[in-house]
Amino acid sequence: MLLGNARVVTALALVGGPLGACALLLLGNLGFMRVAPSTSLNAVFLMLLVAPVLEEFAFRGALLDLAQATLQRFGVANAGPVTRANLITSVLFAACHLPYQSVVLSIGVLLPSLLLGRIRELTGSVLPCIMLHAWFNAWFLAVVAS
Repeated sequence: MLLGNARVVTALALVGGPLGACALLLLGNLGFMRVAPSTSLNAVFLMLLVAPVLEEFAFRGALLDLAQATLQRFGVANAGPVTRANLITSVLFAACHLPYQSVVLSIGVLLPSLLLGRIRELTGSVLPCIMLHAWFNAWFLAVVAS
């Protein structure tokens, strides 16, 4: 299965960073949303280091494991490219972006979140998720904030 291979999913995530940032830029230019991220040194530090580390440990680390264990306890866990635990975690991740981002941007983090969750499930580590999260944010800053 294509999404059962960590290398394939990681390659999709690497390509997804620049493509996602360009899609956000296009949506902004078409007037569907307003994006004006701060590019101050503090904001860049937060987006490239702090957010990826904290969010990945919280969501792809603790919450994904908790959701999977809870679903297994009730006998409703599943395997496959999009597990219920990953879907729950990703929806919560997107929802947590709502207080400080537009609805479009918050929904826009759902697909990258699903990819990061799948990578975590395949590798058992949050480290590649942290690096890819920083990659997504770097592209967001490079394309959308320029």
